[in-house]
Order: sequence, then C-alpha cells, then structure tokens
Amino acid sequence: MWAESRLAWRLALRDLRGGMQGLGIFLACLVLGVAAIAAVGTLNTGVRDALARDARVLFGGDIEIEGGGGPVGLDQLGDAVPDGTLASYAARTATLAYAPDGRSIPIVLQAVDDAYPLLGRVRLDPDGELAQAVGHGRIAVEAALLPRLGLALGDRVRIGTTELTLAAVIERQPDRVGGLISLGPRVLVSVEDATNAGLLQAGSLVDHETTFLLPPGDDPAAVAAALGQAFPDAPWKAESYSQSQPRIARFTGQLGTYLTLAGLATLLVGGVGIALATRTHLAGKTRTIAVLKSLGAPSSLAFRIFLVQVLAVTGVGMALGLLLGQALPLLIRLVPENVLPVQVDVTVVPSALLTAAAAGLLTVLLFTLWPLARAGQVPPARLFRDQASPLRRLPGRRPMIAMTVVGVLLALVAVLGVPDRRLGMIFVAVAFVAAVSLAGCAHLLLDLLGRLTALAPARYRLPLANLRRPGSAAPGVATALGAGLTVLTCLALLQSNLGREVAVRLPERAPSLFVIDIQPGQAETFRQVVDGTPGASLLETAPVLRGRVTRIGDTPVDQVAIDPSVAWTVRRDRGLTYSGPVPPATEITAGSWWEEDYAGPPLVSVDEAIARGYGVGIGDTLTFNVLGRDITAEIGSLRHVAWEDAKLNFVFIFSPGLLSSAPYTNVAAVEVPAGAEPALLQDLSTAIPNATPISVRDLVAQASELLGQIGFAVGSIGAVTLVSGLLVLVGAVAAARRRHLYDAVVLKVLGARRADLLRNVMIEYLCLGVIAAVIGGVLGSAGAWLITTIVMNIDWHFSSTAVVRVALLALVLVVGVGVFGTRRIFGQSAGPTLRTI
Repeated sequence: MWAESRLAWRLALRDLRGGMQGLGIFLACLVLGVAAIAAVGTLNTGVRDALARDARVLFGGDIEIEGGGGPVGLDQLGDAVPDGTLASYAARTATLAYAPDGRSIPIVLQAVDDAYPLLGRVRLDPDGELAQAVGHGRIAVEAALLPRLGLALGDRVRIGTTELTLAAVIERQPDRVGGLISLGPRVLVSVEDATNAGLLQAGSLVDHETTFLLPPGDDPAAVAAALGQAFPDAPWKAESYSQSQPRIARFTGQLGTYLTLAGLATLLVGGVGIALATRTHLAGKTRTIAVLKSLGAPSSLAFRIFLVQVLAVTGVGMALGLLLGQALPLLIRLVPENVLPVQVDVTVVPSALLTAAAAGLLTVLLFTLWPLARAGQVPPARLFRDQASPLRRLPGRRPMIAMTVVGVLLALVAVLGVPDRRLGMIFVAVAFVAAVSLAGCAHLLLDLLGRLTALAPARYRLPLANLRRPGSAAPGVATALGAGLTVLTCLALLQSNLGREVAVRLPERAPSLFVIDIQPGQAETFRQVVDGTPGASLLETAPVLRGRVTRIGDTPVDQVAIDPSVAWTVRRDRGLTYSGPVPPATEITAGSWWEEDYAGPPLVSVDEAIARGYGVGIGDTLTFNVLGRDITAEIGSLRHVAWEDAKLNFVFIFSPGLLSSAPYTNVAAVEVPAGAEPALLQDLSTAIPNATPISVRDLVAQASELLGQIGFAVGSIGAVTLVSGLLVLVGAVAAARRRHLYDAVVLKVLGARRADLLRNVMIEYLCLGVIAAVIGGVLGSAGAWLITTIVMNIDWHFSSTAVVRVALLALVLVVGVGVFGTRRIFGQSAGPTLRTI
C-alpha cells in the first residue's frame, strides 16, 4: 500500500511536469468560487468587527431612552443612573423644507441640544463645531437638500413656521446609520428652533430620544436593566448599545449569508466545469492509463496517480483563490468614506479562508471522484477505443460512498459556514432540488431533440446528433448554463414585478398624499385647503396617538417569545387610533366589531398576523403605555390588513372612549392630480405649517431608484454564476476539440466546405443555447412566480421581454464561445490530421 502510494506520487508529479493540459478551466472555476467565498467572509467579518468596535459611537452613547411622550432627563431617573452620567436629548420627525420660490422637499428633522453628540464629532463643510452651525436660526443639512431646492449655504429656508439659515453641510454624522429608504435629507436644528417652528407639539408624531454616557467602569447593560426594573410602567424603553449592536449587524450578517451562498452556488456550477476539465485531462492520458494497466498496474494505481494530480492542481487553485479573496475586500477602500457608517479594516480572517478552502476542496472531490473512478476501473482494451465510444457505467460502490460523504460534508460547510444557519439549510435543500430539476430538464430536452433528429433534413442531422452522441458534454453544459440563466431570469422577473408593483400598482391603490400632525383644531382648515384645490379630494382621516405594547396578557413584552417577523411592533412606539364605526374595507376574520357608541372597557382590534405572532386571540388582553398611562384592552376582533393597499392601515384600532380624551393629532389621505400637488403643498404650508405631507409619488421614485440599484447588485451576483456556466461551456468546447477535429477532416474528405463546417458548429451550439435558455426561462419563471406570489404576496405579471432578453444573451454567448473555440479547426489540412488521429 505504502509502496504503491509512493509510486503514484512519483508518476503523478513527473507527468505534471509536461504541463496541465486541459486543466485551465479546472483552475478558473475553482479560483472563481473560492475567491468569492473568501472575499465575502473576510469583508463580512471586517464589517462586523468594525460595528462592534464603533458600536458606542454609532449608538451615540451607552444607553438610549426612546419614546413618544417627550424627553426624559436625569432628574426624572434619580438614583437609577450613576453619578457623573452625561445626557443629550434629540427629537426626530418628518416635515417639509420650503425654498423662497415655493419649492419644497420632505426632510427628516433632527432637533438636538447643546450636548449633542456625546461621542464622536459631526463633520461639517465648512469645517467647524456643531454649536457654530446649529442654533439661533442656523441649521446644518445633508448635501442633497441644496440642489433639490436650488439653494446654497447662506440662503434661507422655511421649516414649519420659521425661516432658518443654511449654515453648513453635514459630511459625516457619528450616530447616523440610515435605512434603505429615507423620507428626505436629514436636517440638524436646535431644539429651541424646532419648538419655535411648531414641530414638537404634544401629540405630534415625534420620536424623543435621550442618550446617556455613563462614567467609566459602569456596565451599560446592567444600568439599562436597572432602569427597566425601576420604571416598569414608563412610556419609554431603555436600551444599551450592546443590545442594539446585534440589530445593527443583523443586516450585514444576512447580506454576508446571501453572498456566501451565492459564491458557493458559483462554485457548484463551476463543479461541472471541473468535472469536464478532469475528463478532458484524463482523455489525453488514455494511452498512459492503458499502458500502465497492460503492464499489470492495478486500477487503484491509476486512480491514485490522477487523484494526486487533481489534488495538486486543487492546491494551486485554492491558493490563488484565497489570495484573490483576501485582496478583493481591499477595494472597499475605494468606497467614499461617507457611504459606510464605519471604517472597515480588512485583515486575514482564518475562519473565512478555511470555509472557502473546505468548500473548494469538497467541491473538487464531489465532481472528480466519478471520472477518476471510471478511468481506473475500465479494462485496458476499452481504454484504447474510449474516445470513439466512451463507456457508460457507474463507478464502484466505494467511490459512490465517498461521493455521498463528500456531499454531506459540503452541505455542512454550507450550513455552518454562514451566519444564518436557517438560510444555509434552505440553500442546501434548494440546491439539491435545483440540481435534480436542472439535470432532469437537460436530459428531457436532449431526449426530445434526439427524437426530432430523425425528422430533420440530412444536413442538420449530424450537428443535432452530436449533442446526443456518447461522451457528449451537452447535459453538463446545459445544466451549468441553465443554472446561471435560471438565476438571471428569476432576478429579471422579480425586478420587473417589483418595479410594476411600486411604479404602477402602488400609485393605482395608494392616495397621492398622506398628511400627518394635523392638530384637532386644524381639521376644518385642512378640509378647506383640500376642497380649494382643483381635483383634490379628502379620502379618509383618522386620529393618531403614540403608544407602546408593554404586556401581552399578564407577561411583560420582553419576556414573551414573539415571532421575529412581528417583533418590530414592540420595539418602538406605534401609531394607535380609535374608531366607533367599522372603517371602510375592513375584513374581520375573527370576533366582532363593537357598537358605534360603545362606552365600555377598552377593546382593541388587531391585525391577525400580529396576533398570531404574539400568540394571542379573541378575549386575550394587551397592555399599552399611552403618554405615560397603562391601558389594558381586550382583543375584540382580528382583521386581515392588506398593507399592500397603502391605505390608512393600523395594527391596533381601539374602541372609542378612553383614547378620545388623550392628546392626539390627525392623519389624512388625500388624492390630488400631479399638476395640482405643488399648489396644494404651498397652500398647506401657509395654512397649517406644522402639518407634514408625505408624497407617495416621491416615495415611489425613491423605491424605483432603490430597486434599480438592488437589481444591478443582485444581477451582478447572478452574472458571476453565469460566468461560471460559461467556463463550463469553454471546458466543453475544449473537451470536444478532438471530436470536432475528427468530424471536420472526415467531412472535408467527403467534400464539405468550410461554410458547411461552420454551419454545423453553429447549429450544434445554437441548439445547446436554446436548451439552456428554455431551462433558464422555465425554472427561472417558476422560481420568480413562487417568490412573488407566496413570499412577497403581490400580483404576478409575466414579462416576456425580460425572459427573451436573458434567452438572447444565452444564445449569443453560447454560439459565440462555440464558434470562437473551434474556428482554427476548420482550416486544418485533412491528410496530416488523419495521420495523427
């Protein structure tokens, strides 16, 4: 055994000295997949470490108290916080900024006190301290505000009832971790100026945040817990930066999971190319294997020789892939500093490199054990005629067991090598189903093509038959290319449906404007403004209060196992409303609505999905803290809330009575023609300057732009998968070179012209491209339909344009690669070639 292993090593390395003919595609597929996985793992770890390092700065301090009831000062907390604690108050709301010429844009207003920020520094242009740019009628704004209003620094802008001076541009804000869609540029203003502008009135939709910086040595998590115990019924919630940081990092973790799995998918698609490259390499070693076996070498020796060669090339490929994967994250330094909230340091991450290396090695073994076992098991006589009539048989029991073990290990790497284990398991299941579906579709279409070959004209039978001849790489190529095209088709259809939902369906269902922060005494004035605008109509209004769910039943909300999909409803204050009659288009799914003049104990109607996530039903109770007062309400009914309709929908609707006596504001939905919207906004800003209109058209434009950016980013990932499939095609062209050469010279002897040879190759690869395009179109459309209708729950619309574009791309690439790879064969002389075949 040991002697045979030493001999295998010597022969394998000696044979490799002659070059790695046929293994270039092997290296390319391996390097591409390993580099993708290593780069994503390294970058994700760098971002996660940076978030952990800068968590306090991103959070703005050690502890934050957030609620809708107003600021919380140190004097209100007493001994619950240690001596020496510093505090900073900020209020956040949405409103409009008006230029002198009447133009307006929505903004996110952040009113801050003199102590802000407790950590870090707001970087401004021109450079200076925040106190010099904010306060006494001066504001700092994000750069996007200036061109949209046609203003420059030093100009005046009206916010609420007050005109303020643009003093500086915000270049970087330490506690700014923005979302994907913002209502507008951020504006920093002093609390005093915001109050004078009428934007912080009681009942307004304002988030009040007080941040605390503890003395050195105090544990923020312990102090936050102590605050929760000392003030269990407070209208606010205390949270430490260590509790918030995992939520900040959750998005990057999920993104890292998706990208890692995309890299693994690329590696698996490339595995077909690895198998083809291995088979091509072994085909060139047919005589060597035959001679060895004729001299009495056992099958295991041939297997070990070429296994050593495969592992040697794998080592080179993994090393190149790991080096490239370590270098790619350095490109993040080219990203503008203000794009990322943290400074990411790219370092060597052993776990990421090990995951990439393990995935690469296991993929190679999974796709090469079959051809290696086959080469070692066939008899010598069969090897000499294998090129003309390749043997079709399964490898032995031991290789099959080994491949099964390798497949299981690769699945474990997919699950354990990503931050989200659940998504890893889903990927393994989807990859298995996809592989079976892709391979099944490929063989089904090729079998159908074989049945049609006999019906085709004589000149077309040879190229069609080549796709079904023994040893053809067509099934593998169709599977690999089909995988890439499936991803691209699915993404194209998803983007088409989402774009249609946002740009077409949403404006059809949603009103033109939502207007918030209408004070009760301004309701009639607001109605007059709407009625005075040609074409405008008031669709519906509702009173709104801010409240937080504090108990589910008798259990504090923090101690209830809430479904993660609905946890957003308990993290912050929510908008609450009340109604006597049943709101229009309300669909009651359980329980019943109260009478219009109901005056009994509080009842509440809850969205059925939220109730299911809470684990409650009819007759159970929920406790809300509304403006510092606990209100316990019995669940009287459950509703199906169609959030996709973009109406005035609420998670919680209370019975009238108790809430109607609390301070509240009104929210309204208005329909107005696009041409009349600027006039309505101008009249509204004059009559009710504290009210904030939110234009659905602006949100649609932002969402459409965002979808385009996401589509480009995700499409790029899909393109990498397609590149892997093209590498498989290149490998197949290389593997078929000897067969194409043989066909060409024989046909030349029989009188074929170069144009005839070119036509045969074009037909062959055109059919292969059509098969791959059909697989990608069918499976990609099915995947997009499932995601659209079941996961996203939106209307499905089939876009033939998107599918045709992907199909045409496939045809051009496949035919182009096929013709380019075989172009030199057509000029070979028949005589010399026949003597060497």
